Amino acid sequence: EATEQIVDAALKYGRPFAVVPCCVFPRLFPQRRLASGGAVRTTAALCDYLLQKAPGLEAGFLPVAGRNKVIFRRAAAPPQPERTLAAPAVAYIPQSVSRAELRHAVQEHTGGKDGE
Repeated sequence: EATEQIVDAALKYGRPFAVVPCCVFPRLFPQRRLASGGAVRTTAALCDYLLQKAPGLEAGFLPVAGRNKVIFRRAAAPPQPERTLAAPAVAYIPQSVSRAELRHAVQEHTGGKDGE
């Protein structure tokens, strides 16, 4: 879930980085679009999307089973302080959590104030 934020933070602060994208969360990040305009709905599309964020980013493969495509930048680069960090479009609530359980947890955490 934090893959794009890691890339954005590294670009913003001019740091080298490496990420192995795995989960796409298309409903949580519907604003993600490829340069072609297509939606980011697969891991391959997420890798392409991340590579399009800035020049100098590279892709490679790790010698492990499973997800092994790594997106990286080898060296530090000039910071981009104007870059904003990606944020989810909506709050993520796992399907295994019912609305009643969520409401109860919020009330318990906020002293019964419904999160306000």
